[in-house]
Amino acid sequence: MDAALWEPVELVELVKPAEPVEPVELVEPVEPVIPVAHSEQTRQFLVAKADLYQLMALFLHLPTLEFARGILDGSIAQDVYHILEELGIEQPGLGDVANAFAALQGDAAQADTLLSELRRDFTQLFSHPLRPSVSIYETLLLADPDAPRSKRPLLFTSPAALDAARCYKKAGLAPAATVNEPEDHFATQFEFMSYLYRRQLSLLGGDAQALEQNSESLREFSLLHLHKWVEPFFVAVARKAQSPSYQAFAHLGSHCAKA
Repeated sequence: MDAALWEPVELVELVKPAEPVEPVELVEPVEPVIPVAHSEQTRQFLVAKADLYQLMALFLHLPTLEFARGILDGSIAQDVYHILEELGIEQPGLGDVANAFAALQGDAAQADTLLSELRRDFTQLFSHPLRPSVSIYETLLLADPDAPRSKRPLLFTSPAALDAARCYKKAGLAPAATVNEPEDHFATQFEFMSYLYRRQLSLLGGDAQALEQNSESLREFSLLHLHKWVEPFFVAVARKAQSPSYQAFAHLGSHCAKA
C-alpha cells in the first residue's frame, strides 16, 4: 500500500451515539510480539496479520456485491482458515471460527439476497441514522454513557481521534481530504494496522533502524488504541449481530484481534 495514497473508505456518518456497551471483564494489555527475524515463518506471520486486519476492516465498510459473492463462494472462508493457521490459532479456536465462515457458503445466485441481509445488519449495528447498536468509533464506544452532555467528547477533536491522527502522521500517512470520518474509526484503525504489518514485511532484511521504528509504531498503536476497544467492541457485536455473517465476524475478532 502506497503511503501517499492511503485513505480510509467513507462510511455513513453517525448522528447519535450508539447504545452504551455493557461492561466486560478486561484483561491487562499484553504488548504485541512484533517479529523482526528474516525467515519464512516470520514472513508468513506478517502476511497473515496484515490480511487479518484488512479482512476485519472490510466488515466495517458498507458491504458490496463482491463481498457477498466472496462469502458465498467460500473464498473468504478460505482466507480466514489460512490466516488462523499462519497465526498459530490452536483448536478449538481455529476450527470454531473457520467453521462459522464455512457455514456461510451458498448458492452464488443468492448474492443479491445476502447483500441485502449484510447491509441491513451493517446498518442496525453501525450506521443507523438514529441509534446504531454498536459504535464504530473508539471515542463513542469507550465514552461514559452517564456523563453529562457537556462532558461528552466530540468525535473529531476527542483525545482518541487526535492521538490516532498523530500515529498516522508519525508513520507518514494521513486520510485523504475527501474523507469526512474521525481518525478513530475502527475500519481506519484496522487498515492502519494492516499497512504497518505489510511495511514490516517489506523492511525485513533491510534498514534495521526503519524496521525498529515500524515495530515501535505497531506496539504503540496496539497499546494506545486497539487494546482499549477490541474486546468490548467484539463482545457488543456478538450480542447485537442479527446475521450469521456478522456473528462470524465477531467470532473472528474475539479470537484474533489481539493474537
